[in-house]
Amino acid sequence: MDKRGECYQCRHFDRYYTKETRHFQPTKCGFCYKKQSVVNMHEDCERYQARRRHRRDETFLRVCLGDLLTEISELRSMLEAEHHEEDV
Repeated sequence: MDKRGECYQCRHFDRYYTKETRHFQPTKCGFCYKKQSVVNMHEDCERYQARRRHRRDETFLRVCLGDLLTEISELRSMLEAEHHEEDV
């Protein structure tokens, strides 16, 4: 008997997201790289392969968070400079 699983648990599935006002909302569909088509996340697939579980490296997360905080600080500086120019 073939091992089947739902697409959302497969390593070949890449879920689509829609951009909301403040965050990204996951959709119920995505792209299957094996079928080369859009699929529903709850479809069963004969090409199913379990997604590998990656332990997120804490250092990597800290670097990404640091980069994001730097970008936010730069944006704040730009907005403050623009506000200061309007006051002068």
